[in-house]
Amino acid sequence: MYQCRGAYRAISYVIAGTLVIFPFMFVLALLFTCISWFLVNLPADASVYLFDLFATWVMICNAFCFAQFISVVVPDPMAGQVAGSGILSVMFLTSGFFITKNNIPKWWLWLYYISIFHYGFNPLLINGLSKTSYDGMDSQDILEQYDMNGESKWFGVGILLCMMCFFRWRFYETLVNNFSGQRTQ
Repeated sequence: MYQCRGAYRAISYVIAGTLVIFPFMFVLALLFTCISWFLVNLPADASVYLFDLFATWVMICNAFCFAQFISVVVPDPMAGQVAGSGILSVMFLTSGFFITKNNIPKWWLWLYYISIFHYGFNPLLINGLSKTSYDGMDSQDILEQYDMNGESKWFGVGILLCMMCFFRWRFYETLVNNFSGQRTQ
């Protein structure tokens, strides 16, 4: 059984973990964006690249916060792995990449709106298509195909930031509620 020794509080743990891991996540986002940018042949525009880097970083941090929240909610590591993978898989399937919003059954549409990947995929697609066309298709045609006409790329990133704060807060709250009575004197 977990025993807290009272060396530091939950808020200290959460803040220190955030300050240490988020810059590392930025390095991961930088590596991913540098490699994928040229492979996908996205436009050579600094503002498009920087937004892509920022959106990727927010997405990676959000996934980390979600996984850390699941780790304190589910008591068994194996069950947590299964639960987290299952939830993320369903979110990925209903994000709009594999199944567009129009083709998701109405009773499953709520999954589209809570999917972390939906709010990461849309801004990246809108941003990447903002200054180019592919195979003779206008970028607006591609956005229409994915049912993204009129969406703002900043809206998705804003939702991701809100979700990240929510998962971080719930992680902290669960730590305080689950382990506050286990301190030894």
